Amino acid sequence: MSLHIGIVHWAFPPIIGGVEMHLLSVGPEVVRQGAEVTVLCGSVEGEPETETVENMTIVRRDGMVPEQLDTLRERLGDERAREEIRTRSRRMFDTFLDTYAIDVVQAHNLHMDFPALSEALIEACDARNIPAYLVLHNPIFIDRIDEEQQNAASPILTDIAWERLVPISDYIHRVMSSTMPQIPEDRWTVIKHGIDIETFKPAPPERRRELRKRFSFEGRPVILHTGRFLPWKGILPAIKAMPRIVREVPDALMVMPGRAERVYKDADELDEYDAQIDRFIEEHELQDHVHIQQYDREDIPRLTALADIVIYTTIGQEPFGLVPVEGMACGNPVVVTNSGGMVESVVDGETGFIIPRDEEALPEALADRIVQLLMDPELRGRMGARGRRRVEEHFDRRRMARDYIELSRRLLEQAQSTADA
Repeated sequence: MSLHIGIVHWAFPPIIGGVEMHLLSVGPEVVRQGAEVTVLCGSVEGEPETETVENMTIVRRDGMVPEQLDTLRERLGDERAREEIRTRSRRMFDTFLDTYAIDVVQAHNLHMDFPALSEALIEACDARNIPAYLVLHNPIFIDRIDEEQQNAASPILTDIAWERLVPISDYIHRVMSSTMPQIPEDRWTVIKHGIDIETFKPAPPERRRELRKRFSFEGRPVILHTGRFLPWKGILPAIKAMPRIVREVPDALMVMPGRAERVYKDADELDEYDAQIDRFIEEHELQDHVHIQQYDREDIPRLTALADIVIYTTIGQEPFGLVPVEGMACGNPVVVTNSGGMVESVVDGETGFIIPRDEEALPEALADRIVQLLMDPELRGRMGARGRRRVEEHFDRRRMARDYIELSRRLLEQAQSTADA
């Protein structure tokens, strides 16, 4: 039976974020396993409205741009804007579903804002007997989401008839199901993330030397942190570990390619956070030990392969955490905080270390583990090998794609059986 999955999300590359990179990874694998994929996402200046990317059809529309929806809400007020968004969105979804003959809709993170958009999507799907499920990359009940956002998001999960709610980690499932016990357990299906283990893989010694020369990191022990420069990602606490690390390993270099693009709602906060980071580096004379630079997404696997240690120091709750999995896939030991879903991928003492996510205690705990690993290449090697095996067994994107296809087919068969009854 043919299967055409319509993916709906706010954004797609060149917009870069965790969900966007997830779609760029798993979508082509779903296609390779025999399904068609069409992605409906927000428009981007300079990008075509419709194009083909890795055998997926990408459809960009203004109606999926949060900034434009927010502007409408500010201009019309909440109630009028809700009706207007619902009406406009319904036309957009009707056209999308019919034009591309979508069989099943897979929505990503549509629970975070604009309930009228989710309502319109479900109405359009119900009118055509098309099952729709919601992939949850973030729980709404986390420490960085305010009460107003939580109140807006709850009905999108409890009142809108998604066929399934699909958390990408046990952590998200546990938090959300316990907070919303009215959702039946059979509506939850956990599908954990996976990555491309052929792109993220260990580099032979000669390749590592070549990469280090390309990036001008020759002769330096490299600690890689690819998290975006957001306060809850723990970027500044990680940098605060460097004075101690440099005292014990004078050539150590922390590489950080994730200085965030300005998010329209958070520009002032991010500017101030960047300023704090830059002040700390200058005051502690770390300019030669903390390397901050924007890289293309194609460079991230290369940076991960050349690194000695990969770290991820979230001080909030990490929904899953792709970076540690990418690090393990490249044969690196990883050091992460005991945050959210990261404890589901990293095995403490075997594939790396898990440290407290307390902002004050983090720098010293991180420094302890990094120094230990840099001083013990045999330990790095053992942990890296175990990490690679763990990713191969549990976090391969081929498994993730199979899980999505199987769920989609099962829901489609159920919808067709109901229609025939």
